[in-house]
Amino acid sequence: MRARRSASSRRDPGRDPRRRNRNFGTARRGHGQDNRQVIPQPHEYGDRSFFQVLKDPVQCSRTIRGRRTWFFVEPPTRDCCYACTVDDVARLLSEVPVDDWAGISSIVFRQPTRKQDLLRPVWGRVVFDTQVPGITGSAIHLDAQDQGQEIRWDRSLGPDEQRELSALVADGHRVVRNRRWWSVRPTVDSARATQLYRTLLHEIGHHVDWLEATPELYFRRPLHERERSADRYAMALRTELERRGVIPFDRIRDDAAMRADGLDPQWFASRQETARN
Repeated sequence: MRARRSASSRRDPGRDPRRRNRNFGTARRGHGQDNRQVIPQPHEYGDRSFFQVLKDPVQCSRTIRGRRTWFFVEPPTRDCCYACTVDDVARLLSEVPVDDWAGISSIVFRQPTRKQDLLRPVWGRVVFDTQVPGITGSAIHLDAQDQGQEIRWDRSLGPDEQRELSALVADGHRVVRNRRWWSVRPTVDSARATQLYRTLLHEIGHHVDWLEATPELYFRRPLHERERSADRYAMALRTELERRGVIPFDRIRDDAAMRADGLDPQWFASRQETARN
């Protein structure tokens, strides 16, 4: 009778049985996931997204074309400010067809955290389900901007990214190509041009697109189709406003009116303006 070989004798000492799965130890099997940077979602947020959570916002309102519109302004951090004022936004909305933004109940001036700004940087966004007590409808968010921040773009750009980079140059941003990336450095004026004359109109375009379809059909469409539809709306409206001489217009800054609304004028001031004051 043949003797049974021991387990140790059957095992190949140079073989690791765990390596039978080619994905072992790779990202597909979760390797390194604990180290990945993500935006935290505290349990107290419930089903709200991180950008729907506002910290101590100041609430004020403006009557625009006979409609009361609410503004929520989060105090910005020391290095950030809001490029547009409340009255800048109200002035532009007064020139937009009322039916296009009638369902937009509020404009949110939002201060992102450093991690949010690092992982999900945006000029602004539209939120279709406002979660503010007593307020219903859509909201447009405009994010505070870090005045010293460098925005880096990959050197390899697709057609859409190339168009956007050209638009940033036209808005007045300083754009430089170096050996590793495109460097974009905004100023308060260039950020205002981007957020007021492009981002705000773009997000209204998303809202119009959403109104024309059911929410289910809207979100079934590919992202690039939704973005191009919003771009077409914003470009057509901007061209019309420029033709009529409505835009561009000077910054509307009334410190006394801001204080009456409970807003600190320094929240809307560049570093140079702050230094002069």
